[in-house]
Amino acid sequence: MHSKQSIGLSDEEIKKVKAKVVPQDSVLMTCVGDLGVVSIAGMPMVINQQLHAFQCKNKLRSNFLMYVLSFQKGYMLKMASSTTVPYMNKAICNSIPMIVPPLKLQDEFTTLANMIRGSLIKKKKSSIGLSEFFSSLTQRAFAAN
Repeated sequence: MHSKQSIGLSDEEIKKVKAKVVPQDSVLMTCVGDLGVVSIAGMPMVINQQLHAFQCKNKLRSNFLMYVLSFQKGYMLKMASSTTVPYMNKAICNSIPMIVPPLKLQDEFTTLANMIRGSLIKKKKSSIGLSEFFSSLTQRAFAAN
């Protein structure tokens, strides 16, 4: 179970520590600290107790679930126990309310959300580039010669 950078646990190490391997396309979510950060496993992997993994079955797409969970942070914070950092146990993670529309609507939503997200990323990169250009320009314009 090595990553592309050859970092990770060998199959023997996984067996030795009795780690659970999370399948590719599982939806991963933080359940300790900064709750509700979500991603999708790009390959089979071992995760620690600070992450919860959801495996989607026939009625739910991984990408759609990722977006749905990202909008439930308020619920997560309300339900989490907190001494020093917020924590959600498995039962709370599995009880996060969500809608489950037909697969066609899930796919349409995901396509639209991905397009918007891509546009936002491009806009942010462009803004950073303009900001760096402006800083460079003002330094040249106002630098003492």
